[in-house]
Amino acid sequence: MLARLTAASVATVALAVLVAGCGGGGPSRRDVVATYIENVNTIESALAVPARDVADASRELAKPKGDRAAAVAKLRGAARTIDVLGGRVAALTPPDEAARLQTLLLSLLRSQAALAREVAGFGSFIPAYEKALSPLSAAGPRLKAALGAKSSVGAKAAALDAYSATISAVLGRLSALRPPPVSAPVYATQVTTLTRVRASTTALAKALREKRASDIPGLLRRFDRAAISNQSLAAQRARIRAVRDYNARVKGLDDQIIRINRERARLQRTLS
Repeated sequence: MLARLTAASVATVALAVLVAGCGGGGPSRRDVVATYIENVNTIESALAVPARDVADASRELAKPKGDRAAAVAKLRGAARTIDVLGGRVAALTPPDEAARLQTLLLSLLRSQAALAREVAGFGSFIPAYEKALSPLSAAGPRLKAALGAKSSVGAKAAALDAYSATISAVLGRLSALRPPPVSAPVYATQVTTLTRVRASTTALAKALREKRASDIPGLLRRFDRAAISNQSLAAQRARIRAVRDYNARVKGLDDQIIRINRERARLQRTLS
């Protein structure tokens, strides 16, 4: 997924300078438009640096053991640079003939900066998310061993309470995270699943302590359903939809560049 955010996605827009024509009594319309495009070209040439940074950072994030922190910093720096360049383009006063071109350029720059920030958010979110969930990798086997051991009902209830406390701590860490759009469904499903598992674990511990044997089978089924709720068809569809939306945003950059080139060609035909 990340490999798709390449230099081509943040490509510099090749805006050819229109040949200035002759005219009397002040600059011709062709001269005015050509001057505007020359100014845009000067600003546009500076996009080469953030484009390279986005491409390099995306490749780094795609590596199994890449330097995520460095890649995230580079992506955020690239987004800030694109913002600055967008501000310079916005400060230009386009001639009427180039008004649509200016609008398209500004839209592209905003999209480029937003996507760079989204990928940076993904790069910083994943390690924090995995770290927040890490206590569960040991807590789960401990609970399974405790419930399978020949121990008292009180010991089993205590093991369930301990597992519930671990889940509460994990949920606390997760609440501090802000997932990017592409990770939002995974995050939301995980939070919902853990909340349900905690509730069913607490209920099961209480039933054991109160010796409500008839309630145990139902509570165990509730626990099992909660544990696999993140594998539901709806959850899978949400994850797939988020990835498709991300891919559409990447493709949208190429579509914007095509529209810009078409508008440039229209200007050339109009003023030739």
